[in-house]
Amino acid sequence: MRLRVLGGILLVMATILVAPGAALAACGAPPSLITSVEEAHTVFVGRTVEVTNRGRTAEMEVLQIWKGRDLPQYVTVAGGSADATEVDSDDRIFENGRTYLVFPHNRTSPFTDDRCTATRLYDTPTGKAIPANLEAAVGADQARVPVAAPANDGAIDGSQMGPWIVGMGLLLLGLLLVWGYTRLTRGDGARASARRQERFAVEKAAVAAAAAAEEERPTPITHADSPFRKRGIARIPFVGGLSGRFRRSGLDNARKMSSQGQKRRN
Repeated sequence: MRLRVLGGILLVMATILVAPGAALAACGAPPSLITSVEEAHTVFVGRTVEVTNRGRTAEMEVLQIWKGRDLPQYVTVAGGSADATEVDSDDRIFENGRTYLVFPHNRTSPFTDDRCTATRLYDTPTGKAIPANLEAAVGADQARVPVAAPANDGAIDGSQMGPWIVGMGLLLLGLLLVWGYTRLTRGDGARASARRQERFAVEKAAVAAAAAAEEERPTPITHADSPFRKRGIARIPFVGGLSGRFRRSGLDNARKMSSQGQKRRN
């Protein structure tokens, strides 16, 4: 039992000691500088201004462009995974404030790199990483400078466009919702107003019809409007008095006849 435990410990220690060597051997022997430049699509000299992610991510100021397209003044070089918990033996570790000759895998920032590329330190006591007789061979004698504007000076790269696009989409959606709600409420208000106007028109027509019917109805003849009064006979004092007497005498005679008939019956 003890021999098995001891064997397991030795196996783990051997794995730890051999793993870095095996990882280095997996990259193969690095080619010469001239061959590396010939095979690369992008080569530039950059000085690290900030190092994060356990030294695997470096913000670099581009000093020279040996090969490839024009680059901005500041670029990002990732030497490993962006997840700090993921560590690999092939990760490249950058030092802050140092200058590197970078051979990235891709052509634009953010660049990716690892320990298997030809990337190397460029700052030396003489200020040159290559002999003078090789400058022409690797294109260092015709190195270009980066564009004048910094990479983050008012520019928005692809990684920054995502939040902008989402925000603009949400804003547009909100405007569409407000517009639709306004149209619906305006339509309901217009329909309600039309219904009110129609009801008012019907009521007004009914009132007008009632007024017209009232005007067409014949007016009853009253005592004041009788032909007798209109002729003015009753307004003559003598005639008016006679008519009053005749009416009173007629009433008196009717009362007498009524009382006489009542007595006879009794």
